[in-house]
Amino acid sequence: MKKLSIITCTMIALASFMAITVLAANAHFMSCSSTVDSSGDLSVSFRIAGLGAGASDTITASTTATSTWGCLNGGQQCPNAGNKFTSSDQITGQLTVTAGHNGSASGTITLSPKQPANFCPHGQKMVLIAVTYSDVTLTNSVTSDTCTTDGGAANFFPQCP
Repeated sequence: MKKLSIITCTMIALASFMAITVLAANAHFMSCSSTVDSSGDLSVSFRIAGLGAGASDTITASTTATSTWGCLNGGQQCPNAGNKFTSSDQITGQLTVTAGHNGSASGTITLSPKQPANFCPHGQKMVLIAVTYSDVTLTNSVTSDTCTTDGGAANFFPQCP
């Protein structure tokens, strides 16, 4: 009878371990959001659960950034000249997160618009006039689970034509 009890306890313990392993493979996004800061960078924050204690996953953020760059003179004005540069670029960033004892993790990925080579004449400085980020998609590299945010936009020099 004791052998049966030991075997039964071992099987229950093994079944419990397998159930925990299955739960750990069920990583999923709980939330995600994005904001554009005062320098034009996009901060994409997220919370993921179901990782399993101590498990790590790599999260990738991808979006299209449409940015307009221009020149400012010493009086902080944009000359009426056509020296502006607008581009639309696919940008990505990654972050590897490790879950705490509760199997969840959170993080923030920062994305920046691609800056062109300086095209402003001497005495003027190149600045980011405006940027728009399309929908941002976060992807978990292990489970392929995704979360989407609306991106964001900012106009820093409305006085520029």
